[in-house]
Amino acid sequence: MKNLYHALGIDPKASHEEVAAALESKPELESCAPILLDEEKRAAYGQAHATLSAIGLLRHRLGLDTGDSWFLNDSPDFAPRLVREKKTMAAQKSDSPGSTPRENQAAAVQQHPPAAPTGSKQTFLIIAVVVVALLAIFAYVFL
Repeated sequence: MKNLYHALGIDPKASHEEVAAALESKPELESCAPILLDEEKRAAYGQAHATLSAIGLLRHRLGLDTGDSWFLNDSPDFAPRLVREKKTMAAQKSDSPGSTPRENQAAAVQQHPPAAPTGSKQTFLIIAVVVVALLAIFAYVFL
């Protein structure tokens, strides 16, 4: 899932008018309009956005935002470390022509190897938080 608010450069609590103005200023993101300009769809997106933001922040605080995982692969826009690295890579890419985003991502992973396991209690807590968050998303979507 993409962080549409970040892509548009607006706050998640932006008004309908602010969203419309941001969409007009970035025509390449007009595909976001059906989601962000429809009250029902925006509310559902807002719930998922808040949940993914919380998961990303939790993973970052626990040092779990390195290596390979479903979260980093499916929702990189919500991983604070990857967002910072994406900005750094964009700056480096302009300095070093010829490098691809995949090469830059591989280099970033090599610089930040996966963290060592910190214990079963912490692992259980992380899994429990992720499961509860996923259940909340599915309950909201299907109920």
